[in-house]
Amino acid sequence: MKKVIEEILKKREFDKLKHFDNVRRVLSSLISFLYGEELFVFRSSEAIGFIAGWLEDREPETVIEIIRRMFWYMNEENGGYCPAAPLVIGEIGRNVKEVFKDFINPTISLLDNPEIEKTYALYAIGRIGVKIMNTNIDIASKLSIYLKSPNPQVRGHTAWTVGQLKLKNLTKQLYKLLQDDDKFRIYLDGDFRELAIREIASKSIEEILKAT
Repeated sequence: MKKVIEEILKKREFDKLKHFDNVRRVLSSLISFLYGEELFVFRSSEAIGFIAGWLEDREPETVIEIIRRMFWYMNEENGGYCPAAPLVIGEIGRNVKEVFKDFINPTISLLDNPEIEKTYALYAIGRIGVKIMNTNIDIASKLSIYLKSPNPQVRGHTAWTVGQLKLKNLTKQLYKLLQDDDKFRIYLDGDFRELAIREIASKSIEEILKAT
């Protein structure tokens, strides 16, 4: 099964995953790719999110179980620690409607966890999109700090996330990044791209202006 799924991930033909008889075996196989090459890490995360969206109405308890397992995988004290777990949480949050509500605050709190890869947490929040704003946590204040990060990877991913969340109150900070020529690497539309931070800041400003 793993070879077949690898080919599906290479082509991002996620719809084919619905045709396997045993969805739990498919999920287990996809999870195994979270420990490999980074391109497959992102694509397997997308695939798990796709399956979660498909399963939500059929087996909501399975979706909740996957989310909980991913949070468990982020505990370094357990034997199955998985640095990519935030990416899976982001893709599930993007694809499901109802079952993710109880996991919004814990997902935002990943930004405060020094053991979590910051760019993965930022990317996950951006992928979930505006629905993650249904919270009492001031996410804009958190992202405002990371827009000033000395790390271009963090700064760039934050600028992208701000655009995905349509955070109008951070537009002024995005304008300041229009002079930022530092480059960063981000996964977009199925592959990695290297962009100048000013490019992503400009795109995010456009996203915010379109939403107002």
